[in-house]
Amino acid sequence: MKVRFLFATMLICFFCLNMKAQDNDALIPGLSGLSYKLLFPKDIGDGPVSDIFDENNFNFGLQASARKNINSWLTIDVPLRLGSVEVREDALADSDERFFIGIDALVSAGIDPRKFAFGPYIFAGIGGDYQNRGEDEINAYIPAGIGVNVKLTDAVWLNGEIQRRTSLTGIEHSHYQIAAGLILNLDGALEEEEEPKLNMPPQDTDGDGVPDLEDACPGVAGKAMFKGCPDTDNDGIIDSKDKCPNEAGPIATDGCPVNVNSGIDDSVDSDGDGVSDENDNCPNTPGDPATFGCPSDDADNDGVVDALDNCPNQPGLAQFSGCPDSDADGVSDDKDACPNVVGLPRFSGCPDTDGDGITDASDNCPTTPGLAEYNGCPKPTTTAPVISTPAPPVSTVATETLAAASQKVEFETSRATLRTSSYAVLDQIVSILQQYPSYNLEVAGHTDSIGDSAGNQKLSENRAKSCRDYLVRKGIAPSRLNYVGYGEKQPIADNRYNAGRAQNRRVEFRLIAR
Repeated sequence: MKVRFLFATMLICFFCLNMKAQDNDALIPGLSGLSYKLLFPKDIGDGPVSDIFDENNFNFGLQASARKNINSWLTIDVPLRLGSVEVREDALADSDERFFIGIDALVSAGIDPRKFAFGPYIFAGIGGDYQNRGEDEINAYIPAGIGVNVKLTDAVWLNGEIQRRTSLTGIEHSHYQIAAGLILNLDGALEEEEEPKLNMPPQDTDGDGVPDLEDACPGVAGKAMFKGCPDTDNDGIIDSKDKCPNEAGPIATDGCPVNVNSGIDDSVDSDGDGVSDENDNCPNTPGDPATFGCPSDDADNDGVVDALDNCPNQPGLAQFSGCPDSDADGVSDDKDACPNVVGLPRFSGCPDTDGDGITDASDNCPTTPGLAEYNGCPKPTTTAPVISTPAPPVSTVATETLAAASQKVEFETSRATLRTSSYAVLDQIVSILQQYPSYNLEVAGHTDSIGDSAGNQKLSENRAKSCRDYLVRKGIAPSRLNYVGYGEKQPIADNRYNAGRAQNRRVEFRLIAR
């Protein structure tokens, strides 16, 4: 009865460890793996351990252990052991069978199966057990031996060990132990280390501080603002475009001083503003050379002269070429479809209060997230009439094509450049949009969690934009296409494993009724 109770306890422990393996931090913070093994202890007095074919000399046990990888070759194991072993009261006495439960602490050194499929190792440590047969007894041991791991998958390894357990309590208690079982690896595959890059300074032939690879004039010292090309007279016009490179002058006279003969016919200056009629955009009205001879008036007093002001009669901002942004949403009024309501640039300045991808003006339920086919309202839960007629349903083939495209669109590694293999599936999406003109398309980019989160966010946006730009080049109106990047925020698989990360690197395509 006592033996059955101990074995039942051990099985319950195995089951609990297996359930906890699904939550690494819930068991031991930083846990690298779990192992489950069958044990075959053998008393030293029964003959050498090599006599493995005489099963009568072996006892039986079970073991479960928690593992922690210190680095790629060193591991700490803490096994819990339960079973039976032959024990002698002294060197001359006959052995008798005792049941034990114990715990060890082991340090292993060897080849990491995460890097190589076959990983032999050696180990040693300290342990102890509680034995019971008539009289309770606690024993201490120094276990040491060899083992091997064989990788079946990144998550499951086959394991075998042989060890000698030298008793510190009495040499007659020393015994061998053979073990075989499985290891569950929770660390995933070993990430390859990047080769260190030499930090070589870029070549700068002309010594102007602009590397040759970025220097438009690598043989002549220049200015960074002109990509390394010179502006000898410092008039803001590079020498290659300056008709008077050694004399400062305004852009209106191609870099030459006003009224200086430099090949320009400036003999006629009808309005006497210092800009010859040939270079004067307002030859009969005195003006400013900086504005090509036109008046530098600022009718709306917004700091942007009328000649450069897209909204000359409305005070505005220089960043919007003199036009105002009444609702301060980052979209100037001349381009804002909703100039008095704070909105989003991707919706031409119009709002989407409930964030369902449908602008409030087209949303019959603007404060409740809904579906495009119900004009922004949630799917009805009763048989009441729908608020408005839904868009024509999309065929199953088109829906499946859009779903499959998320994993078929491919890019160059760590870049937003489409691979040519992606063109065929994007052409299918073009056909779907042509077939369903009453729908718009949202392109959403996603990444895995490897690398900087801010960089992943930018990469997801750029990849979505690359798909959108391809569809535009194929004739789809830009107004029908929205793109957005979610970075690593919406994974659909476990980022700890290569297969999961591959699924998370995707671009999704969603039709939205117009």
